[in-house]
Amino acid sequence: MKAFWDAQHQANERLYLTGSNVPMLMTRLRVTDDDCRGRAVLDVGVGLGKMAQHLQALGCEVHCLDISTVALDRVRGFASTYEDPLALPPETFDLAICHLVSQHMAEADLIRMLTGVIASLKDDGMFALQFSISDDPANNDILDDSRERQISGGCCRTASKIVALVTAAGGKCTIFGHDPWPDHRSSWSYAHIRRC
Repeated sequence: MKAFWDAQHQANERLYLTGSNVPMLMTRLRVTDDDCRGRAVLDVGVGLGKMAQHLQALGCEVHCLDISTVALDRVRGFASTYEDPLALPPETFDLAICHLVSQHMAEADLIRMLTGVIASLKDDGMFALQFSISDDPANNDILDDSRERQISGGCCRTASKIVALVTAAGGKCTIFGHDPWPDHRSSWSYAHIRRC
C-alpha cells in the first residue's frame, strides 16, 4: 500500500488525499482549537498537510505519522515525522488526530497504528479517531482487507469493532458519535480514545 499512497501524493490526487476543510473536520471530531493550542499534537495521515499547517498556526508542537514518505515531505519543514507507528515516542502527545484514514487500512495495520498512537499519548492525552460505518450492515466488520477495499476506503467498522481493536491496542474509548454521510452510504463516525 505504501507504493500506492506515495504515487497518489506524488500526483496530488485529490480523490484520495485529504484537502478537507479543517474547521469542519475539527467539528466532526469534536476537537476545538483550544484543545490543540500550544500542545504536542500528532496528525495521523498527512493528506495535503492542511491539518498540520492549521496546528502549526495554533502554536502546536506538530508531529505527523504517515505511510507515505512523499506526504511527510510536505510537512518536514515544521513537523517531526514518522512512518512507523511503533517508532513514535512513548507518552509524548497531548492529542492525536486521525481522519479519513482508518477506512483505508487493513485490520492488522490499523491495530499496529492504534497500538503505536495509544502508547504515544500522555497520561491525560486523547486520540480523536474518525472511522466509517456503512449504511449496509453487510459491509461492516468483514474480513476482506483486499487492496481494492483499502484503496476505495471500504474497510468499514462498527463502533463495537473499534472498541475491540482499541482495547486490544491498550486503550479505551470514552466518547462515540456519528454524522450521516448519505452521499457515501455511510456514517462519518468518531471515537475519543485514551490509554488504559
